[in-house]
Amino acid sequence: MLDFGWQVSTTDASDAGRVSGAMYDWMTKALRGVVVRRGVLTTRDISVPIEHVSSIEDGLVSLSITSEELEGLEDYRVHRYVSPDTGEEAGPGGDQAVAYEGPAPSAMEGGDPTNPWTVSLTPFAEAEESRLVEGSVGITQGQDVVSEDGRLLGQVTHLVYDGDRLTGVIVRPPEVFGAGKIVGVDRIATLALDQLTLSLGAEAFEDLPEAPAS
Repeated sequence: MLDFGWQVSTTDASDAGRVSGAMYDWMTKALRGVVVRRGVLTTRDISVPIEHVSSIEDGLVSLSITSEELEGLEDYRVHRYVSPDTGEEAGPGGDQAVAYEGPAPSAMEGGDPTNPWTVSLTPFAEAEESRLVEGSVGITQGQDVVSEDGRLLGQVTHLVYDGDRLTGVIVRPPEVFGAGKIVGVDRIATLALDQLTLSLGAEAFEDLPEAPAS
């Protein structure tokens, strides 16, 4: 039904980006939206609700909006910088949230801040968050997959469907050149921004079926 890397078109552009993620109602496993990656050297991931998707064909997702309207939608991810002590967000005077790329604001010990966004001598930690369609969860290409005891098992490479219903993902372990393992949605315990946690250990993961070679 849908997979990462598929071409995205708008009403005025045949190639407006590529699919980098998908959002689902986790109760029904129905598709609630797609994540569209724009750009090549400098990229941007955009959260697109399902109401803007006019059709999904093999290799192509067609949107019912223009490229300009696509650009006006929210980023799938935003970067914020938050004080680990107070929860205060870095911004002008400390009273305005800022979403921007770049190194986290910090201050030289006993000296002036190293950039104008720093509002205290406590370095700010980067906090990245998703802008999901309400009531949905997101799965993205390259998302880390860990076992129930926190061991890294691999990364998500593909989505698996039965008709229109999401049934699982394909996970490729590090340094493995094969297609990877098929992980059913019933094995997914929790979904976070860049991490998918399974309800099984590393040994049980090795016993999962191999994905067919594409």
